[in-house]
Amino acid sequence: MAEKSPLLTARQRANAAYRNSPVGRKLRADYAKTYYKIPEVRARFNKKKRDRRREQQDKEATRLQPEFCECCGRAKKLKFDHDHDHDHDHDHNHDHSTEKFRGWLCDQCNTGIGKLGDNLVGLQRAVDYLNEKFNGR
Repeated sequence: MAEKSPLLTARQRANAAYRNSPVGRKLRADYAKTYYKIPEVRARFNKKKRDRRREQQDKEATRLQPEFCECCGRAKKLKFDHDHDHDHDHDHNHDHSTEKFRGWLCDQCNTGIGKLGDNLVGLQRAVDYLNEKFNGR
């Protein structure tokens, strides 16, 4: 078996020079932008990202997942998803700026808090609105 030469061939040097040139870098960047717009590729990338985040959050969770949502008290429920039933766990509630785990919430509470700005100001505005429109009923 012949040993591989540590020296690059002229073709390899030319390819490396082209890849590192402004034109080569722009072509690679354009390809990457287009490649990640393909729905199947984007879905695979997002799934890996979600899986990594979920794994990290599982490590950081300071307490076991309870049977009830820590916000509204609803129990875990079966949820129909992709042609099979499964036990729907509570969501990790986390601070989006620091990614620190805050608690276990059901999907509805986690989504609602997120849509209200994920802060006390947004929640207080919602409470004020309800008090004003419904006189606290």
